[in-house]
Amino acid sequence: MLGHRMNRLSLPALIAVAIALSLGIASCGDAPDMNRVIATVNGKPVRYGDLVKELEQQHGPAVLLDMVDETLIRQEAEEQGISISRQEQQGGLDRAAARVGSMADLRTRLRQSGIPMEAYAHKIETNLLLDRIARREIKVTDADIEDYYQKHLSEFQRGPRVRARMMLFLDEGSARAVREILGDPEASFEGLAKTLSEDGATASNGGDMGYFEKDDYAAAITNVAFKLEPDEISAVTKVPDGWVILQGIDSKPAGPMGLDEVKEQIRQRIVRERQEQKRGEWLVGARKAATLIVPDKDLDAKLRTRLDTVKPPPMPGEL
Repeated sequence: MLGHRMNRLSLPALIAVAIALSLGIASCGDAPDMNRVIATVNGKPVRYGDLVKELEQQHGPAVLLDMVDETLIRQEAEEQGISISRQEQQGGLDRAAARVGSMADLRTRLRQSGIPMEAYAHKIETNLLLDRIARREIKVTDADIEDYYQKHLSEFQRGPRVRARMMLFLDEGSARAVREILGDPEASFEGLAKTLSEDGATASNGGDMGYFEKDDYAAAITNVAFKLEPDEISAVTKVPDGWVILQGIDSKPAGPMGLDEVKEQIRQRIVRERQEQKRGEWLVGARKAATLIVPDKDLDAKLRTRLDTVKPPPMPGEL
């Protein structure tokens, strides 16, 4: 049974178990019992110290570097007053769960890897803290935004748009009665919409729908709206929610969105694109600036060969 259980644990998980056992003993005020037998193989004992030594030799530098990074991140976050709310941490867990399928799937994978949910949530929090630190290091200028806009102009195109007013009625009789009133040149579409339209989204604006593209509304509405000339009023039209009357206001051809319309969107894109690089740059800089003391000379040497290396962080859900 012991051998079967160990086969299911990843080596990082075994390291975590070994560290947890050490910490558990140390917290009670006693040094870990390195001679404690943790398994026997055909009568030959495997001691706790053997496990720790093997894990340290195989994975010690990598695990130690992860622990150094976490300490540096949390020290910086505390200094900068950065914290992660429970909602943000839960959001990270939810994204991880979505990547593997569901929260139940995530819990299953964590259990199979021998990783407690609390430890995984703690790791997510650390990654979110590093994201925050990195974002504070990223400066995006107006020139950066304009340059991005020009280079990606094809991504900010939109189709033809029209602007129209609409009145919605839940019964056809009311719609036809109002359409008859609109036959009078003195009748105000805007005024009637404010008083009579049953569309909560546009009635207070006199039925003004703003500019919209073909896919922004149901086809029954856009097929009519895109054929109207300015001030032209449509016939009563059946739509999914009832019956509508439309009045054309204006139209615009297909073309790029203005820079002012997409400026904040571009800023966020640039931040996201630069974030991974900045995470790595910050970590390497923080490691080199830190006072690192590792008494074990062999482990120290192996650790220092890794200080310039930043492996890509695992995607949410990867274990």
